[in-house]
Amino acid sequence: QAMTQQQPRRNILTSQMIPQEAAAPTASCSSSAAAASAPELLGSPQCVAAIDMDCFYAQCEEVRRPELRGQPVGVQQKMLVITSNYAARAFGIQKGDPLRVVREKCPQITICNGEDLTFYGEISQKVFDVASRWTPKVEKLGLDEIFVDLSESVQERLSSLERGELRAEGVQYPEQTSADGGLSKQLDVCGGWPDMSDEDRCWIRLAIASSICRDIRDAIHAEVGLTSSAGISVSKMLAKLVASWKKPAEQTVFLPTADRLTQLLPDGLAIQKIPGIGFASTQRCNDLGIKTIGDLVQATGVGLLSAHS
Repeated sequence: QAMTQQQPRRNILTSQMIPQEAAAPTASCSSSAAAASAPELLGSPQCVAAIDMDCFYAQCEEVRRPELRGQPVGVQQKMLVITSNYAARAFGIQKGDPLRVVREKCPQITICNGEDLTFYGEISQKVFDVASRWTPKVEKLGLDEIFVDLSESVQERLSSLERGELRAEGVQYPEQTSADGGLSKQLDVCGGWPDMSDEDRCWIRLAIASSICRDIRDAIHAEVGLTSSAGISVSKMLAKLVASWKKPAEQTVFLPTADRLTQLLPDGLAIQKIPGIGFASTQRCNDLGIKTIGDLVQATGVGLLSAHS
């Protein structure tokens, strides 16, 4: 049944990134090929945030016309609705629905013409400019997403961190229920850093990065008028994978332990679920006999998940 739900031609970079089969992990998961990357990833000082604007084009129209806030809004290109806000999605409207279908589902919807991208580009630049106040290491991914390398900012805050409770901002993937896996920990950063495990040091860095990411997202909301979701991890790929997990307006922290990597990237996960692997790349990989993340890791080595990716 799961196979019949897959949509190989779907553009994974513009939709929910967490695969359905990995969204509700079980405790009995066996280790995946991706889990072999855990030691390298946990030892990395890199911290990356992938920040994704929620229903970007529809929010831009709400910025342009504030009277639309809270009302069903769709954005049209050609004869299709390319996105809609959450008020419209409550009526069952989906990306790519024909205009006729959209109006049948929600007669009161406001349809905005999205053919001219000029205004969207201006809003996108404002988002980029806000994030760039924290670090010059900001990279655009399309109009509605940015990667922010927070490594240097984290190191600066780490140097002034004192003993006490440290809390990660947002939720963790997968959601933790035990005291050891929660969002806050009592840590002696000043005196205990050299004796900590790589996992604890990585957690501290990501907790600090999550606080910075929250500040950036709050500034984007206050100054540009857009809500966003985000993923925070040690590489662009891992941050991107979890960024959409708790949409809208939430952020997810991913600590790359072996068990979490297994749950996020099980061996049987189709390669088209991975950021940056579109339809053409999927076809080429399939021709080489590479169809799953397990096949890909075995073919390329654990460097696929490197913190520099």
